[in-house]
Amino acid sequence: GARCGWAWGTRFAGREEESGIDSLGFLSEQDMRAELTSWRAMVVPILHSTGVNTKLLPALQWGVPIVLTSVAATPLAIPADGSVALIADDDAAFERHLCRVLLEPQVRLSLAAASSAHWQRLLADDREAADVASLMQLACSVRAAPEESRPLPLPHSPRGAGRALVEGLQAARPHARSRCFAQGERRQQGAPAVLVALHGSSGGEAASLWLHQVWEAICRHCELRCVHGASGRRGLRSWDVLIEHELTLEPRRLARAAAAASKALAPRQLRILHFASAVWQASLHYFERGGTLLSTALSELHHAQLDQAISAAGLGGVLWSTHLPALTNSSTVAPSLHAMLRFLGTAPLEEERLVLAAESAFSRARRRPDETLRWVGCHLDVADSRGLPEGPRSFGHTSQACAAACTGYPLFGLQGGGQCFCGHAYVGGANHTRVADNKCGRVCPGEGGKLPARLCGGGWRNAVFAQSGDLLPVR
Repeated sequence: GARCGWAWGTRFAGREEESGIDSLGFLSEQDMRAELTSWRAMVVPILHSTGVNTKLLPALQWGVPIVLTSVAATPLAIPADGSVALIADDDAAFERHLCRVLLEPQVRLSLAAASSAHWQRLLADDREAADVASLMQLACSVRAAPEESRPLPLPHSPRGAGRALVEGLQAARPHARSRCFAQGERRQQGAPAVLVALHGSSGGEAASLWLHQVWEAICRHCELRCVHGASGRRGLRSWDVLIEHELTLEPRRLARAAAAASKALAPRQLRILHFASAVWQASLHYFERGGTLLSTALSELHHAQLDQAISAAGLGGVLWSTHLPALTNSSTVAPSLHAMLRFLGTAPLEEERLVLAAESAFSRARRRPDETLRWVGCHLDVADSRGLPEGPRSFGHTSQACAAACTGYPLFGLQGGGQCFCGHAYVGGANHTRVADNKCGRVCPGEGGKLPARLCGGGWRNAVFAQSGDLLPVR
């Protein structure tokens, strides 16, 4: 018999069993290996690049014969000459190749050996490793250097960011019921408290702000309280989801803070979602974006050490880690979001709704990556009648960090070199008129070269930007 493992997004979704599709659920690595090695072939008939590409990796690792399209073969450098896998781009070719694999044991054995050999080549052929290693060595030495002799800037984050995060972790609500988690053991426990940690300076502006939008949509739909830009806010109270836009806290210190918070929140569960940045992509932006390289180094430090640090702190099963998706690669978005929501224990129906909404927003961000933020103008402000009355109101923000903190608001403004404000509309009147752009100070630290120019505001002058303040529709 044949196993068909892909129904989501097809006409068979929701009718897997009656359509002859096996639902195996979550498999451990040992069970997955046993399952895959029982197959006589893996068949990948996709016509567009999708997350199925990554499922080829364990098949290659464990020597499973593969029949696939050229579209599926290209991302993993599988040659078209049939030396590693059999390539088929039409019905007749698939039928012919599958008959060979099923009826000719020697073909099956040869392809199995070729799969394993190609896996080893993929592991060895990391042409960027030496370059990235030298960049990371430089970044780590810079991070350890005294500030007065440091040749590179640190990633920009609000003042007291680490202390605010440590204190804020214990300020979650003791309990939160949510329709998104009303199943099984979650029925009694409610929704977990979630820390979402990313590295905004190196993660890509459009992708980082997309993730903030996704979490705002999840919070609104699931009736949870979301706080964006955690380190920019002191005295946090009663949150359900805490989003740290630029994680600078060292892994062991974060693990100790998480252990203390987990104990204080019990029986409510704490979960940590870490979104690392793509190393090479971020490093290439260093000279244009200032603190990107150090943000990348911290990202890699957490990606490599946070799991071990959390285990050493006595916590198990609280961390889920992945890389923030690049806007050029949509194939990993849905699988990654599904995995994240399942880790949190989201109800299946709500999981599908949330992923579809997030994919829609990702498509919009891909189509208009340069329209993430729009310049509105430089406006006067007064203390007793703020032009933008909401937001963290703390200093130390860049335009990207302030946009993240103001997720869900169509307007945000920076004043006095980085004080962040949010609003649904700018207050009018003589005290809030527009003035010349050059009255709104200098470009924010680390944001030189971005368009529009990311002015950080002047004295009682708001550098006002517009962003998408629309909430993602979850249907």
